[in-house]
Amino acid sequence: MRKSSGLICEMVEQRSGRAVREVRQEIRATGVPARIAKSLVAETDGHALEITRHYVDNEGIVFEVTVSVFPADRFTYALQLRRHCNFVVTTEALVSAYG
Repeated sequence: MRKSSGLICEMVEQRSGRAVREVRQEIRATGVPARIAKSLVAETDGHALEITRHYVDNEGIVFEVTVSVFPADRFTYALQLRRHCNFVVTTEALVSAYG
């Protein structure tokens, strides 16, 4: 793969050969599953966040789904909403995952 700007959707596009029009993301609290706890160097059922992403192409078809689990002490999600003329028109999100 060629160098990426850091956006995971670009890597998905390169690998799949399809353009990503949108990414639908769900974040939920969960416990670290036993099957991956050792790999994450985390306790089984310890606090974690699970992120599920649905990658959607230009036809509106979900063509890739990823699920990531981050132990709670290694993840930060920050969202900034900016209001213009009584409408929220811009958002910025910062996601930090620590390995």
